[in-house]
Amino acid sequence: MIEEETRLARDALSAVLPYIAYPRELRELVETALQKSDNAQTFMESLKGEISGENDTTKKTDCRIFLSEFRRNVSGKV
Repeated sequence: MIEEETRLARDALSAVLPYIAYPRELRELVETALQKSDNAQTFMESLKGEISGENDTTKKTDCRIFLSEFRRNVSGKV
């Protein structure tokens, strides 16, 4: 991902951490997806794919909270 999108993802992660039940797991998931993604769209698709296979509803909710904040950050920069 380009540097700006990576920064937006990390800013979104920092913003939502107080509301997250599994912060370590979410941080690992985000960092892994950042490394594998070329742009914001593939980053979000990667995270969506990860949570679709998750059985723990709390972890799914954590990821959805993050994705919502990330989308807000990206749309604010466009």
